[in-house]
Order: sequence, then structure tokens, then C-alpha cells
Amino acid sequence: MPRSAASLILARFRSRSTINDSEFLIGDFINQLLSFLIVAAVVFFFVVKPMNSLLERQRRKEATPDPTTGVCTFCKTEVSLEATRCPNCTSENPLGTATA
Repeated sequence: MPRSAASLILARFRSRSTINDSEFLIGDFINQLLSFLIVAAVVFFFVVKPMNSLLERQRRKEATPDPTTGVCTFCKTEVSLEATRCPNCTSENPLGTATA
């Protein structure tokens, strides 16, 4: 099993604890914990953070499409911008670009 630099520093720390005839190597546990934290930090800063910034940059480039509907000023229903009149109240559509 490969050891990290932190593990090599703590290699001499071999404290043992015995509970119910079971021996726990506290130094090995600390070594494994430090190795895990170092690997997790490397993965986070060199994989997760760059991917998040890349995805955010791509989301910013996507333009929002122009709206195709609007709200009638009289009855407050949704009306297509191409319509000349509201389908509910039959008032002229001030939002429409089409002219009659």
C-alpha cells in the first residue's frame, strides 16, 4: 500500500490500545485518515472545482430565447405575440407585432 508524506511523518507513531482483547492501532488509523483527507482534497480542488467552473461558464454562454407569448393588459391571460386579438376578451393585442 503506498504511503503519503503525512503517513511517513507519522510512521513512528504506533500507539496501541486494547479493549476486550482486541488491539487497536491508533497510529495506523491516523495515517489512513490523513491519507484519505489528502486524496479527497486533491480530488476536490483538481477535479470538482474546475468542472463546476467549466459548467458555469457554459451556462452563462447559453442565451435565453425571446418570449413568444405575453399577457393581455385587459384580462391578464397569456396571448401569443403573433395574435392580433386576445382569444378570451377579443380586445386588440397591444403586444402583437402584426398589424391588420
